[in-house]
Amino acid sequence: MKVLQQCSNVCSALLILSRPLYSLEQMLRTSIVEGQPRTRRPWKKIIVVVEGIYSMEGEICRLQEIVAVCKKYKAYLYVDEAHSIGALGITGRGVLEHCKVKPEDVDVMMGTFTKSFGSVGGYIASSKEVIAHMRRISPGSIYACAMSPGCAMQSSLALRMISGEDGTTKGRDKVEQLRRNSNLFRSGLERMGCEVIGDRDSPVVPVMLYNPAKMPAFSRQCLERKLAIVIVGFPATPVIKSRVRFCISAAHSESDLISALRAISEVADQVMIKYKWNGRPNVIASAEVAKQSRHPQLLNVVGCWEATHFAWKDTLTIEANGRFARGNGDEGCWNIQERDGRTLLRLEWDRWPTEELELQPEEGTQSPVIKAADISPGAPPSPRRHVFRGTGNIIISAGTPCPGTLHAKFTLRPLPVPVPPLALDAGCR
Repeated sequence: MKVLQQCSNVCSALLILSRPLYSLEQMLRTSIVEGQPRTRRPWKKIIVVVEGIYSMEGEICRLQEIVAVCKKYKAYLYVDEAHSIGALGITGRGVLEHCKVKPEDVDVMMGTFTKSFGSVGGYIASSKEVIAHMRRISPGSIYACAMSPGCAMQSSLALRMISGEDGTTKGRDKVEQLRRNSNLFRSGLERMGCEVIGDRDSPVVPVMLYNPAKMPAFSRQCLERKLAIVIVGFPATPVIKSRVRFCISAAHSESDLISALRAISEVADQVMIKYKWNGRPNVIASAEVAKQSRHPQLLNVVGCWEATHFAWKDTLTIEANGRFARGNGDEGCWNIQERDGRTLLRLEWDRWPTEELELQPEEGTQSPVIKAADISPGAPPSPRRHVFRGTGNIIISAGTPCPGTLHAKFTLRPLPVPVPPLALDAGCR
């Protein structure tokens, strides 16, 4: 409202960008050519207002391209960083650091202290002339009360911690933990078939409900499972684009997020919002796995395996319900795929990127494929005399000099089935 008032005072056109970027240039052209609506006089100023992270879509604005368009048409740029400050960028400096944009390329930056800083109030950063002008005529500056000393100190200490001025890496670790939590939660929702919108690394994760009648049903079902969620509908969104919005925090542990995903999956089945179901089950039916395991031509992958990774060596337990677990507690979903004549075991980790391992015969044995002529009625299941080999992922955090993902060898071997001890007759000694 304050921005609207300032724009009306200086006869400026205010363009709030909430549509795709290609429409921004068209909007600027139209405003320049047509001028003001009734008088057709040219605008004195054109201000483009964008959000760092759009609160209802979870999208991160393409700030570099927006800056280029604003410079081309000599428009002013106003960035609202309410959801992005303290959440994006390696050091939490917001969407400017995330998109590698210099602060001098933005005319006005605004943010709030109520989210990442855990306080009240907000800030506006601009040139000295703009700030002095707003202090003189802004009702919020004239009539509102100042921040209390305690809230001001909280904001200052949080800002120093996020920027690393307190001499610790706690702020940077929090930002990195928030990024991991956001991507973990988003990946879990996508795998279960929900229609998730927005960008990766965004702590705002919206899931589409569409039908307004599903809003109270989804909220109440989640509340019965001790899960508090926020549903959003009209007038904040169009009537037929209702959604549920999850806001992830760095304080959430991975066990918290995984348990929440399990509860959401149950509710999503009941409310029927898995619109992105791709036909390949995320959790394979136990009866289907048991049926495949009894056939000698099919793989019997259910059981305990010896996993040899470049970075670790552990056991991997594959269960009949479509889940697998590593010895250290890491879990995920698995499925078998046939691609280009190869049999692939796909491991979709909850925490890490997906890995694919190819079926190969074990050293010194024949191919694991059994011919149909060799199958006799009542033949026992496959003894799993085969291994899976592929490429594993080694994740390097963003704080290191070369962040990214490295690849190394990853091998699965079946653990030998223990032979039960022979029962000896009491008289044979």
